[in-house]
Amino acid sequence: MQTDPESPQVLARLRTEADAQFLIDHLGSVGIRAMMTGNVLLNVYPEVPADVRVLVRACDLERAQVVRADLATIEPRVR
Repeated sequence: MQTDPESPQVLARLRTEADAQFLIDHLGSVGIRAMMTGNVLLNVYPEVPADVRVLVRACDLERAQVVRADLATIEPRVR
């Protein structure tokens, strides 16, 4: 079965909203749209371990993985 190219795929699970936003901003600078989920719980339950997910479209996933890996070499918080 083939994945819809527009379906959201998890690129990363990060600890903070700031780390996720940093990655999203970097992806946007190279033309990849991304969004985060899971950040709402941080406002309600700040003591709960965070699981902020960065999502990209399936058609952008491979390229986004390369961009993230390159960024992780200089910015460990996006690993």
